[in-house]
Amino acid sequence: RSDSPQERYSVSDTAAQFITARVVSALASRSTIRVIGPREVAALVPLEEEHFHISLKALAQEVGDRLKVDGVLMGLVRTYREREGSRLGAKPAAVGFEVFLVNPADGIVLWKGEFFEEQKPLNQDVVGFFEKSGGFVTAKELAELGVKKVMGTFPVGKTISPVR
Repeated sequence: RSDSPQERYSVSDTAAQFITARVVSALASRSTIRVIGPREVAALVPLEEEHFHISLKALAQEVGDRLKVDGVLMGLVRTYREREGSRLGAKPAAVGFEVFLVNPADGIVLWKGEFFEEQKPLNQDVVGFFEKSGGFVTAKELAELGVKKVMGTFPVGKTISPVR
């Protein structure tokens, strides 16, 4: 959900769950951090209905306090529109989401990653078009690309190569 006064868009739970699963998978591959996924969090921290109407900051503090963790990763899926048409000609897919790492002790956002893309046709974005295998991708494919880009910038748990 959104804390902003901007208009809110309806995004299916399936789309949000798909992006969440990809983010969790990207983090779980980092051996230096322990990831507790949304199912485990829901089992360990059963939140009441009233918790979903508080701010993201307060929710992160509540979850962090109950789980005794150093950081809470939260996100918002703002746009998830499927491609209309075929891979060769379509009204393009659009995906937009934000991911926040929040310090549960004080609710301060330590890191934010965001992605929004509506695929452009070949004549407007040659590099981007070929980055997507030379065709119009589905929202799922665009979301996977977005998660890869955003989580590539996530600083926690990255292994640093030695300088030679």
